[in-house]
Amino acid sequence: QKPALDSPTQEAMDETFLMSNMAPQTKALNESVWTILEGATDDIVKATGGKATVITGSAYLDAAGLPLPPDQLAWIGPNGAKNVAVPTHSFKIVNVTAPDGTAQAYAYLVPNNVDLPRKQADAAKFLQGCRVSIDQLQKATGHDFFPGMPTDQQAKIEADSSSKIVVPNASQLHFAPLL
Repeated sequence: QKPALDSPTQEAMDETFLMSNMAPQTKALNESVWTILEGATDDIVKATGGKATVITGSAYLDAAGLPLPPDQLAWIGPNGAKNVAVPTHSFKIVNVTAPDGTAQAYAYLVPNNVDLPRKQADAAKFLQGCRVSIDQLQKATGHDFFPGMPTDQQAKIEADSSSKIVVPNASQLHFAPLL
């Protein structure tokens, strides 16, 4: 689910419009909360001068945050066909490694609802409540997002959901201060 604007070439941008790079999102999620999250991620990577591993995906969870049974998934498709499952949540994990080798990571699990806040300040405040640890996200989805990472490094970045991301000159950036 790579954003089209992150593409270095027209060919790469065209590839972002393939179904393999898409997931159904409500207009409220896509146009406010998710826009802030993507913009802040871009700001953070650029401001730190580092490299990032960004993992974006969909989750299908019940009210308790557990995986939905297959018979409870919502689907979309023409004439009621079950062509594409509609996620209950979208998630983003970002692991930023600065040029000096220090790493910072964060994860968000955002509900795919129609009633999400639209105003930037409200959406940013809402996002604060969507911050989760990578461990929590792995438990909810059943995925190990950093299987090749050394165990001690994994333990450090995956357990914390509260640390503030340190961003040089954050006040001069558009989205980064919102995280």
